[in-house]
Amino acid sequence: STTGNVAFQLGDTVKFRIITSVPDVSRYPNGYTYIVHDTMTVGFTSKVTTDKTSVSIVIDNDPTDTLAGDYYTIALNPHADTGETSHFDITINISQAIADGKIQPGDKLYINYAAVLNEKADFYQVGQKHNTNTAQLEYSNNPNVDTDKGKTPEKKVYDWTFKMGVNKVDETGKALTGAKFALSKNGALKVADMGCNDEGIPTVATGLIGMVKVNDGVYRVAMDGDTNVVYVIEAGDPVIKGLDDTIDYYLYETKAPGGYNLLSEPVQFKISASYVADGSNYTSVTVMVGTAVASNALSTNIVNKTGSTLPET
Repeated sequence: STTGNVAFQLGDTVKFRIITSVPDVSRYPNGYTYIVHDTMTVGFTSKVTTDKTSVSIVIDNDPTDTLAGDYYTIALNPHADTGETSHFDITINISQAIADGKIQPGDKLYINYAAVLNEKADFYQVGQKHNTNTAQLEYSNNPNVDTDKGKTPEKKVYDWTFKMGVNKVDETGKALTGAKFALSKNGALKVADMGCNDEGIPTVATGLIGMVKVNDGVYRVAMDGDTNVVYVIEAGDPVIKGLDDTIDYYLYETKAPGGYNLLSEPVQFKISASYVADGSNYTSVTVMVGTAVASNALSTNIVNKTGSTLPET
């Protein structure tokens, strides 16, 4: 299971948990095979390494009672198609741990680990795809034949991430170009504090969400390690990918189209999604912009107006 939300922003750490039971190994004098296999799709960067501190095995969900690293090993296996290490096996020496009194039959083992949602993640509406983590337990199932093994059914958990379109228009709905917007989770920022140059590029990025320009009109949320990070998107009608479905986001206009007034307040929006019980599919995805009625378009028109910026007499 995931230990948090069903959806995340790119770059977020996603926490996973596998719960297994400790078997009775008294009829297995030659040892008992107990291996957790885990495979992530390429949209996850696993944080599991051969360093045993990269996972924790908690006994009966008691955070003060963990299984020491002496009783398990971690093996990393790369994806066959990408070579990336997002597949790993955790082999637990159940027999020895029982013999040493660390665990007993019937105990539950809570295996905790994490991954980062990365730039290869599938986004909502790309074939309605999601990002998947699959786990399975391999175990001894015949005390008379050491090589006989069983496997539990695969358990899958799913993660989603979303995109938002920004359509810059005038009061008649005509498309405009030349505007720039910064993205933030903070609705209390001031454009004046961003130190923007004549092109609307902030020199102070405090509180802003970094982005990477994928191609013309397409941006994604930046991750740690990205070197080509920008802090504004250019309108027309850009799309921002890699957004969470539980966060209030704010678009700050840092440059208006020529002849139009700069927006005095940020444009707030929030994506909301509902899912089937196991998270494998969604039942609805909508966006609410400000106080407007929620829409399933996952985009918004942002209007610039012409006219005096000074009080009229």
